Amino acid sequence: MKIFFDTTVFFNDFLLTGRYINILLDLSKNNFIELFISKIVIEELKKNYIEDVTNLIKKTNSNINKCRKFKIVEYDFIDEEIINPEKIIDERFKQLENDYNLKIVDYENNFLPSVLESYYKIKKPFSKGKDSFKDCLIWLSYEKIIKSNTMLYFAFISNNTSDFADASKSKLHPDLEISGLNIEYYKDLYELFNKSEKFKSIHESYRLKNDLLEWTKSENIDKKYVLKILNEDFKQEIEVFTDDISKQIDPYKYGDFTMDGYVQNSFIEINNIELDYIDVIENQLIISGELILECNIEIYGYNSYRDSGDEQYFLIQEGINLIKAEFYFFYNKDHIANAFDLKYIDFETDLNEENYEDFG
Repeated sequence: MKIFFDTTVFFNDFLLTGRYINILLDLSKNNFIELFISKIVIEELKKNYIEDVTNLIKKTNSNINKCRKFKIVEYDFIDEEIINPEKIIDERFKQLENDYNLKIVDYENNFLPSVLESYYKIKKPFSKGKDSFKDCLIWLSYEKIIKSNTMLYFAFISNNTSDFADASKSKLHPDLEISGLNIEYYKDLYELFNKSEKFKSIHESYRLKNDLLEWTKSENIDKKYVLKILNEDFKQEIEVFTDDISKQIDPYKYGDFTMDGYVQNSFIEINNIELDYIDVIENQLIISGELILECNIEIYGYNSYRDSGDEQYFLIQEGINLIKAEFYFFYNKDHIANAFDLKYIDFETDLNEENYEDFG
C-alpha cells in the first residue's frame, strides 16, 4: 500500500512524531507500506514550523524578561540562532528519508500545462476565487507515481476536503480519480487507521509479526535452539541428503579394483551451524542459515580373489566428509517445525586418492 500526504495532515505535528505517524513509519521500515510526501508539503511545514518556533521563542523571552523584573527567576534568554529551527526540521526529514521507507517527491517543470489546464477549467484542486497552485503541484507529483505503479492499493490523506474530496467528503473528488485505480481518501490518520479495511489488514499482519518476533526473543531462539530442532525433527531428511551427496563420490578414485565398489556413510552429525536470519511469513517463523555435516565415510571394493567364507567386499579406505549446506525451515508457536530444505554448497573429504590398498 502506498500512502500520500497533504500538508494539512501535519499542521499539529511538524516533525512527524505523533502516535499514528510513528506506527506508519515502523510499518514502512518493515516494508509493509510505502510513504510519500511532496517536497512542497515539506517546505510548507518548514515555513510554519520556523514561524511557530520563532514566535514561541519571542513570547518565552518576553515572559522571562517580565519574570526577571519581578525578581521571580534569573533564567537566560533563549538564543534563536543557537536553537536554529530550520536546521532541526531539515535534519528530521533527512533522518526520516534515510531510516524509513519514506520518499520525498519533487514536482516537475513539465507539470505546468496540466496545472494551467486545471486552473482555466476550474478542475480540482482549483475552485472559484481560490489559489490552489501548490495543491495542484502536490497532486500531480503524486498522480505520476500512482499511474506508474501496478499496485492495487493507494491512500491519499488530506483534511482539505474542499479541494480534494467529493461532496460526501469521504471519497476523492471525481476530477482527481484515475481510471482503473482505487485511491482511498481519508481526512486524517485516525480515519485511515479505523476505516481502511486494507490498512487494518496490513496493520494486523504487522502486529502479528511483532508478537511472533517478541515470542522468538522470549524463546531465546539461538544456534543451540535451532541445532536441537534440526537433530530432533529433521534427522531423517539430513541422513537422506548426506547419503545423496556421498553417492556422487566415485569409489574408483580411492581404490584399484575393476569389478565393483561402493561408498557407505555412518555417524552423521551436525558439526556446526550459523544462523543467517529469522523472519516472519504469515503466522510462522522462517529460520535460515548454514550448517556443516560431518560423517564417517568408507570405500569398499569387490573382492574378486576371495576364498570361500571371505567377505564379498573389502574396506579399502575410510575417512571423514564435511558437507556445507544452506538450510531453512518454518517454525510456529506450537513448536512445530516443517518445510525443511537443504541446498548443497561445498564438500571436503580427507580421503586420499593415492592412499589405498591394492586389491587387484
